[in-house]
Amino acid sequence: MKLNETYDALNRTYTEGSVELLIERDYYVEAIEAIDDAAEEIYVMMFSMLYDPDDWSDEANGLINALIRARRRGVEVHVLLENSLDTNREAYSYLRSNGVDVSYDSPSTTLHSKVVIVDGRIVFIGSHNWSESALHWNHEVSVKIVSRELARRLIDYFWSLRNS
Repeated sequence: MKLNETYDALNRTYTEGSVELLIERDYYVEAIEAIDDAAEEIYVMMFSMLYDPDDWSDEANGLINALIRARRRGVEVHVLLENSLDTNREAYSYLRSNGVDVSYDSPSTTLHSKVVIVDGRIVFIGSHNWSESALHWNHEVSVKIVSRELARRLIDYFWSLRNS
């Protein structure tokens, strides 16, 4: 009984809309749709974001390019990447050269988050990195949560990491 009460309290606190399980490719489909529909702001905290300009079919490129399209539509886009991965350098440079506000976390810590927040209400959180292997081959699982409160808390967390 206590477990159900805890679950109900969390559900009331964080979900005004829905919680949706995203297994494997479902994440890409839902995330790119949300990014393409964004009207105000997008926040991304990502451990691994691999941009491969030579692979037009790479779904990680699709997500990265969706951020750039959003920025060009006037959406505020903020990205925080793990500093220690050389593989993040290409995505960092590509995003920055296209006007996206992108930065690295502190070199003294590891940003292992995989979080996307869209328009202050849609949150994607789970195991999906933005890499071809995570989006195409690996067994990954994430959730899409509609919750203004959770989004607000994660945006606060984003800025606390960004400003540290």
